[in-house]
Amino acid sequence: MWSPVEYGGNGAVAPCSRGKHSATLLGGHVYVLGGRGAGGAVPLRDFWRYCIATGEWERLQCKGDPPPALQEHSATAHGARLYVFGGEPGALSNETPLWIYDTETQLWRKLPGQNRAGGYSATLRRRAAKEQRAAGGPKGRRGHSAHALKDCLLVYGGYMDLRGSTNELWAFHYG
Repeated sequence: MWSPVEYGGNGAVAPCSRGKHSATLLGGHVYVLGGRGAGGAVPLRDFWRYCIATGEWERLQCKGDPPPALQEHSATAHGARLYVFGGEPGALSNETPLWIYDTETQLWRKLPGQNRAGGYSATLRRRAAKEQRAAGGPKGRRGHSAHALKDCLLVYGGYMDLRGSTNELWAFHYG
């Protein structure tokens, strides 16, 4: 049975209405990043945390190298970290967009794509796989799926703008 989750009170801070954002559960909190607000007209670069125990929202100040305004990205949790992949800005580039937020130090960092331990590996069985492995990881995309599985982050599919949709499956090995 569905029920609305109440939070704060009159005058309490909360994120604006949005779509194309990520919401990730980690350690009793829900982390909300980016998306589009104002009916889809405004790209958002804000980062919020909702405490399940107290029912209060907090806008987090980004330290380090935070992601730009993202939409249709993914955010997965592993340990005390959030792993944010893809989103609109990287979809037109050859970049491998992966940001890591450490909830203990409250610090963002951007991780460059790699090929071996601690990086990406392709699990494709097509001719294009060799080219992409040599390029250092999955290229920017949006609207993909991501899931944390034991020692790795799996990213599947997505839309790569001029290249269209893809059926690539990539694994990022935490390291």
